[in-house]
Amino acid sequence: MFRQRLLFFRTVLLATDLVLVALAWYLAYHLRLTSGLIPVWKGIPPLAEYLFPLLYLVPIWGVVGISLGLYSPRRTFALWPEAWLLVKTAGLTVVCFTATSYVLKEVDISRLVLVIFGMAAVVLPLAGRAFIPHTLRQLRRKGTYVRRALVVGHENIAHQVIKTVQQHPEAGLKIVGVLAESPLLIGTQLDTIEVLGTHNEVGTIVLREHIDQVIIALSFRSYEDVEEVLSQVENEPVEVMLVPDLSRYISLRCGVEDLAGIPALTLQGAPLYGWNAVFKRGFDLCMSCTALVLCTPLIGLIALLIKVSSPGPVLYRQQRMGLDCRPFTLLKFRSMYVDAEPPGMPIWSTKNDERCTAVGTWLRRLSLDELPQLINVLRGEMSLVGPRPERPEFIEQFRRGIPRYMLRHKIQAGMTGWAQIHGFRGDTSIEARLRYDLEYIQRWSLRFDVKILLLTLIRGCFHTET
Repeated sequence: MFRQRLLFFRTVLLATDLVLVALAWYLAYHLRLTSGLIPVWKGIPPLAEYLFPLLYLVPIWGVVGISLGLYSPRRTFALWPEAWLLVKTAGLTVVCFTATSYVLKEVDISRLVLVIFGMAAVVLPLAGRAFIPHTLRQLRRKGTYVRRALVVGHENIAHQVIKTVQQHPEAGLKIVGVLAESPLLIGTQLDTIEVLGTHNEVGTIVLREHIDQVIIALSFRSYEDVEEVLSQVENEPVEVMLVPDLSRYISLRCGVEDLAGIPALTLQGAPLYGWNAVFKRGFDLCMSCTALVLCTPLIGLIALLIKVSSPGPVLYRQQRMGLDCRPFTLLKFRSMYVDAEPPGMPIWSTKNDERCTAVGTWLRRLSLDELPQLINVLRGEMSLVGPRPERPEFIEQFRRGIPRYMLRHKIQAGMTGWAQIHGFRGDTSIEARLRYDLEYIQRWSLRFDVKILLLTLIRGCFHTET
């Protein structure tokens, strides 16, 4: 229910912004062309010609705004972060709109109209956002759009619930009291909210305080009391929400699912299934094919240099572990002398490794020895972005000494990753690398992949020295 209220608020905000964007376009037309404030040299086009582009300008704003997170429920509703998001949304909307207009060639849009629109499309929605908090406060003083909530639970879990609700005032939920597990806490305060009693008194307090919603946030050891709490409010017109005490067990991509009609909590999941997997695979195919075509002359030159400079094959093949710990053969340009590693004795490569050839040293420095892994991406053995694949021998060591290490294999291994662009590659902390890998899995999106690829090119950390 809480999330639905947040989504409703943001949906109303989106609808309001779309109206204001259309108004910004209308104002830009009149300020530039009919107000007389700015000279017009080529005649004034009729308003009807400028109304047609609204058919794609308004949807473009909506798509861009949603993609940039302008309408996503966030912890706070601060004016300056909203202003920055509006600036980015307006700028990208103008770019996409200009490109669309050029393709359609329906009307010749004045550049100054676009500039004025871009500024108005920031100012008008921002003014609306400055007005929204004031309006909400006035409505709440009158008791409109406010639901009174009672938290029944353990202090630590209740603290998290109160903090979350207070960070989202737009949801219209007001916590009026807490019912604790211990009677010793009655009369004290938890985050400025008074402890009114224990969970044995929930029925009485719901009637006395005119409660609309009961939030049960009991600890695991008190779960047998949930039935008692429910029995006290089953005949009262209140909503009941259960917040399970599972924070210590949640490790990756948690969520609520419908298991054929049975509500289920995912405590340890993976992001890539269904359409997510299709989109990521399609992105990998398109980008890897393009990169291979563009880099063909460079790949040929590198292969020639390796062959001429030292005896041995051009490509180096090594077994690595990918998605779900499935082994595959990783391809790299050979950067070391042949037989640089004794059989059965895996050695972790280091910076300025003496086993590297002269050409290999430069390949590693310029991150070019990884280019053949584009073939691994085409085969579906790797992705462009993901945790770097490790050798089976090292994985056996890490899984015994580093908790949750194997969770990084819940997603396809990558040529570059979130840990690598932060400098954790080669002979660096495995624990720190794991933290970034798990953060990547938790936050995964195609937009995040694009960001990592761009940062990889900028920072030059395609190479992992492993």
